[in-house]
Amino acid sequence: MNSPLFIQLLERLLNQKLQKFKHKELNSDTADELYFSIKEAVFDLFKKCDFDLTEKSKLFVTSKLFRGLTFNGKEDLLAEHFHSRNADIKQLPEDDLRLLKQLMVASAMEEDIDNELKRRSY
Repeated sequence: MNSPLFIQLLERLLNQKLQKFKHKELNSDTADELYFSIKEAVFDLFKKCDFDLTEKSKLFVTSKLFRGLTFNGKEDLLAEHFHSRNADIKQLPEDDLRLLKQLMVASAMEEDIDNELKRRSY
């Protein structure tokens, strides 16, 4: 039996943490709460790991997970929200990108990470 991927563990953790938003109306305040719940989960999980990432890299992961949410069929408010734009992959250290590439296998951000590593290798 294969062990779960890191992203699967992270998604399970987020699924548990975000259940409290299930019946809330999506507005700017709820989007803020969602973002900070995701950020807290991401930062807490990385604290428990044997490796560390820079804060910018953790914010990138948080931002990508936030942007990937669908909230009762509404994606537009989340995509336009301030927090969805606060991390630029081009600012991340290469060591962090290489680690994220391994951790985020089979995730929506895997392609972005691969593309950035390829861009840097040219």
